[in-house]
Amino acid sequence: MALSNVKNAAKGFALARGSEELGSSEGIYIGKSAVYRLPFFLDLNATVNPHVLILGMTGSGKTYLMRSIAARFLLYTDVQVAAINWNGEYSMLEKIAERNRIELIENGNEVGRQIQKLLDNMQKDSKEKPKGVKKLFFIDEAWKVMKNGHIADMLREGRKHGFGVVMATQLAKDVINYAISNAATIIVFKLQNSEDFKLLNRSGIIADADAISSLPVGTCMVLQRYKSSPDRISRTFVNVGAVSYEPCIIRGSMEFEIDMKAFESRTNGRLGKKQAEEIIAYVESKERAVDLRSFIKALLDMGIGRDTIVPYVKELGVDDLSIAHAYNSLDTVDFDG
Repeated sequence: MALSNVKNAAKGFALARGSEELGSSEGIYIGKSAVYRLPFFLDLNATVNPHVLILGMTGSGKTYLMRSIAARFLLYTDVQVAAINWNGEYSMLEKIAERNRIELIENGNEVGRQIQKLLDNMQKDSKEKPKGVKKLFFIDEAWKVMKNGHIADMLREGRKHGFGVVMATQLAKDVINYAISNAATIIVFKLQNSEDFKLLNRSGIIADADAISSLPVGTCMVLQRYKSSPDRISRTFVNVGAVSYEPCIIRGSMEFEIDMKAFESRTNGRLGKKQAEEIIAYVESKERAVDLRSFIKALLDMGIGRDTIVPYVKELGVDDLSIAHAYNSLDTVDFDG
């Protein structure tokens, strides 16, 4: 269904709107309401401010939604997008937008300096009060930078500059209170940490922990405060779609990406049960982004020989040259297996 047709359909369901809060019929489409399966739109021009906080445990759908939101803003609006590209998850955005509309901050020691540069440009570029959102800054794994004072400045000053921050993290306790209080849109996927529920309850965000802890993958609760009624919180359960692809990234001389389900399947097929469980847990502990050298060393430390490691790693999509470079960089490698 075309985007315009979807909007018209949403406007036509007056009866359903009375029993399910769908908010605005403008903005970008992010999914369907859980009850009546009606289109739900994220309209950051209608909310009190353009900031978004996304919470959810690993695999719940938050990263999928983050990338979807960024891509749709680039495809259907004139909004510029900046993102911290921790593991290369936002690299695909460069394929769908002009270079002057997408700014990727690569992982490394310069992240803090780049955030400061982004803040300086925000404050400098909008001498006149802009009409609506002009730029969005996407921060996955937000806990890594929440203590950066520039993030607080962006959240406090962003609205008057047409600048929004979209941030995501696994645990609510990782998010400093100013982020929760300054985000007019909070999206909560499945959570199971009791401390998270206590914090969100104290903040007045959720009252029913059971509803959040039992959410299926790809379904979330969207809470929003609109300019039309700033003291009221709108709550809607939304299905953002099947989260069919969760990448696992292996970095060698090049970067290799494989679907996490495929990684688990190939690992279970090549390694013994205990070894497979250990290496999958190792990759999960690294947030599904591992250095090839460290990955091979972990396999060696488990007592797995070269004759098993090489075909296994090749099956994951890594080329011979990258494997050779990784082995050569290890000091204690038995090249005879």
